[in-house]
Amino acid sequence: MQQEMKYVFTVYQEGSFSKAAQKLYITQPALTISVQKVEAMIGFKLFDRSTHPLKLTPAGELYIQKYYEIKMLENELTCQINELSDLKKGDILIGGTQYILSYVLAPVLSAFAERFPNINIHLIESSSDKLDGLLLSGSIDLCLKCDEINPSLSAFSHAFREHLLLAVPKEYVTQFQLPDTGMSLRMIEENLHLSPDCICLEPHFLPKLPFLFLTSGTNLHERCMELFHQNGLEPNIRMQIQQNVTAYHLAGNGLGATLTSDITIKKNKDLNLVFYKIDSPLMVRDFFVIIRSRSYISKAISEFIDILHSYYA
Repeated sequence: MQQEMKYVFTVYQEGSFSKAAQKLYITQPALTISVQKVEAMIGFKLFDRSTHPLKLTPAGELYIQKYYEIKMLENELTCQINELSDLKKGDILIGGTQYILSYVLAPVLSAFAERFPNINIHLIESSSDKLDGLLLSGSIDLCLKCDEINPSLSAFSHAFREHLLLAVPKEYVTQFQLPDTGMSLRMIEENLHLSPDCICLEPHFLPKLPFLFLTSGTNLHERCMELFHQNGLEPNIRMQIQQNVTAYHLAGNGLGATLTSDITIKKNKDLNLVFYKIDSPLMVRDFFVIIRSRSYISKAISEFIDILHSYYA
């Protein structure tokens, strides 16, 4: 790809010439001259310089769209050439939140690396709201998400299902007069929360509890807010935290109640928590393998997805 295209894309990404110049390790005047040369060549301005951060003009939007298409073609060419070696070399770029990479994909990555030791795995950790942009820019090949799918992306396949539960410090049961129907860690490990006979916590108990919410923009934050609003309740938010696992450990130290997944519970054996099932469709999350629409699926990516399916079958 031409260097000037990368320069224009970086300015678009950073929203300013100064930040883009720092990221590219070049001077701002040199970057400005390069972008101006591109604008002179096509006969249109690419950026509206009167806004902060910079915004694309219609010509700029078209230019960035073509950047994505060219980047995708380059990636496909690299994949197809690598496949001539029958998976003896190659790369996979996987994006995900800390939770997905550390808890969900860790055993899958281990199995894949053992089976295909010559394939380089690149992990890009990011918040869930930024994964779409990484996919569209070609910075990652795939990610796992349970959010609404961007029209420029597609769900390649179902990855796994998890169930959300309310994790409550044990002392809260007495302090807030909760029913004695909470489940222990052992009961979650035995999947008793999946039984149709499992007793659910009534919603009217929720606003009594100080809550540890994930920060706005995360799927778990939106689900938790929707749970309260559907029941006409307002949450008592004690603290907002960026990572699901951090909220879980803070709950285990008595700082508040939090919604967490059965996967997190099984892999973090905190004995100071009691778990309640809540009767709501919001408490079930289906994750899908998300890719760029019409993108090339390499043999390495196909093998990775097969191992993922096998593990979570």
